[in-house]
Amino acid sequence: MMMTEYKIAKGSAGCPCGRVFGEGEPFVAALFEAGDSFDRRDFCPSCWSEPPDTYSFWHTRTPRRDEKKRENPVAVWAFFEALSREADPQRRKLAFLLSLTLQRKRILKMTGSRREGTREYLLLEKKPECTIFEVEVPEIRDDEMAGLREELVRLLDSTV
Repeated sequence: MMMTEYKIAKGSAGCPCGRVFGEGEPFVAALFEAGDSFDRRDFCPSCWSEPPDTYSFWHTRTPRRDEKKRENPVAVWAFFEALSREADPQRRKLAFLLSLTLQRKRILKMTGSRREGTREYLLLEKKPECTIFEVEVPEIRDDEMAGLREELVRLLDSTV
């Protein structure tokens, strides 16, 4: 099976209204489905109102030049929530890998697992809400792993 490659542009550093984001300035990053891939658009707070076709979005800010690039747990969580509802096998693989990242960051905690035929599912809890998520454990070939990781980094603009 060929891995779908999700092509996504990095953040635009500005809003469609023409405003360029300065260092440390807050903005909203949003993903929109564009056929088999995603389109990322960034919005200043005054232009943002969630369009109905938004796949996922998160509030963030432009990094300062002197600060290290850090993971954005809000971005990772927003994308995970959207992916966890997907039926597409490739997107479910991305959801599984994101769930591992969220467990490592202690945003999700594994509370158990279950089997349904040949499929295995992780039961994950998000604190403090105590929301339970179920994520299928997909078969990921060794030759797929690096490509999936690269796609996550590209989709979240190096936040993973």
